[in-house]
Amino acid sequence: MPISLQGDIYFINVLPSAIHSRHIFDLYAYFAKDMALHGFIHYPPLVGYLTAFSQFVFLPVCPELASLADHLSPLTTAFDLSIFSLAERLRFVFFMKLPYLIVDALCFALIWRVSDSPKVRNFLVLFWLFHPVALYSTYIFGQYRIYTAFFEWAIICALLKDRKTLACLAFGAILLLENFAFMLLVPFVLALGDTWKARWKYILLCILPFALI
Repeated sequence: MPISLQGDIYFINVLPSAIHSRHIFDLYAYFAKDMALHGFIHYPPLVGYLTAFSQFVFLPVCPELASLADHLSPLTTAFDLSIFSLAERLRFVFFMKLPYLIVDALCFALIWRVSDSPKVRNFLVLFWLFHPVALYSTYIFGQYRIYTAFFEWAIICALLKDRKTLACLAFGAILLLENFAFMLLVPFVLALGDTWKARWKYILLCILPFALI
């Protein structure tokens, strides 16, 4: 897990410094000003908050994570990590990806609840365990989409238990992670509700997390 790296994971892990050190909680404004100067790809705000939370947990064992932003060139999107040893850089990457492993484990917990059939459970677990896209994007490429996958599994589990409110809130979390979710919002609530009153309720629940953030 710690030996492969794609540079975007560094940019994601710069965001927590804005929250922890600079006390910037309006990441939209931060994107529009400081981050835009670097030409960064604008990651969704929930990615910043989730990464900040994980960094806060891991800082006691890897305090150097908090200093990543100090090694970003002001004129480029490159990082100067030459002052760190190879072992330190590998430790960076390990703790950057460790939250993904934890969320991946939570995905397995949700997958286990999808069916009571041992045969179906075993198939889904093996399917997810060896899924090449999930493995590559999460642990090699270092992208945050495992968070999206977690909320997608949460939606499936909630709908199977007929907990539509919880499903809508999980969908709202995906709105804070992925642009494509906005294209699915209307079909989602149309399929979920039997009446227009119910559909309006569900659409408000879906956009509630987005409105709060």
